[in-house]
Amino acid sequence: SFWSELRDLVRANDSEFLMLDETIPNDPRMAENAFDMHFDTKGFTDHSQRVATGEASPDALVDVIKARANDGIPPHSLVLNMTENHDEHRLLNQAVVDLSEPNHDEVTDEQWDRGARRQRLCWAAGLLLPGVPGIYYGQERQISRFGEGRHLGRGDPRGNGDTVDSGADVRPGGRQRAFMNWEAYSESHLALYRNLITLYHDLDVLKPDAKLHEVRTTGTDGLLVFGRDAGHLDGVKGPEQVVVFLNFRNHPVEVAVPPSVGDTDLVTGNSVRTQAENEWGTLVEVEGVLVLETSGLFS
Repeated sequence: SFWSELRDLVRANDSEFLMLDETIPNDPRMAENAFDMHFDTKGFTDHSQRVATGEASPDALVDVIKARANDGIPPHSLVLNMTENHDEHRLLNQAVVDLSEPNHDEVTDEQWDRGARRQRLCWAAGLLLPGVPGIYYGQERQISRFGEGRHLGRGDPRGNGDTVDSGADVRPGGRQRAFMNWEAYSESHLALYRNLITLYHDLDVLKPDAKLHEVRTTGTDGLLVFGRDAGHLDGVKGPEQVVVFLNFRNHPVEVAVPPSVGDTDLVTGNSVRTQAENEWGTLVEVEGVLVLETSGLFS
């Protein structure tokens, strides 16, 4: 009851005041007349970490979004699709290293690249699925790989004391609160973040009020496919329906799509149609993240 009273008080003074909670586990009562937005630590964040390590299938990211309604979270609630924060392991670390080992020197560039790919895909799912996308600083620049662990200077008692960067962060291998790497980073990694954020702002079909549709697929192990539909909304900016492909495999795949699905990637503006077709329809290539406009696919 305290939170409801607090909400009434602050809203009486500022109608735009935002209240954000992190309740573990989620408690639907917090959405009744208290908080406007909610962390989903035991939901999307935990499942993202499990997908990053390979413990869970990418389909788990859709399942956890659907579970919100079953858990009693009201449809008007804004729930954060965060993949990491200052209390959790960095998702990139989860994907590439054994977090019981603080030494990062033995991680190869190939391992970093594969881990970064999986990290990008989990975050992209959080932006393209219903909910509110979020970024914890540094994940867009692979801070785990290029950043410098936070420390108190030479002789920091939390490290071995020999160097200023002696593992003195929240926990070994974590770099949850590392110093931001403004100079060294992967340009292609950052570019995907920027491109998807731009797309999110441009298309209403990606925002929280658009519906989620499961898309029937076959032979799509490691490929997450779902639809978004804003056809029930007024004044929609951009297409009313899209189908999203997230390829968690380590190589591009060809997917046959029916005639109601376009072949222009809305993220890049490029055609992804291949030269071939089969009995199922047009073949498109899915390298990582692919968003295609569609019509009638969800009828």
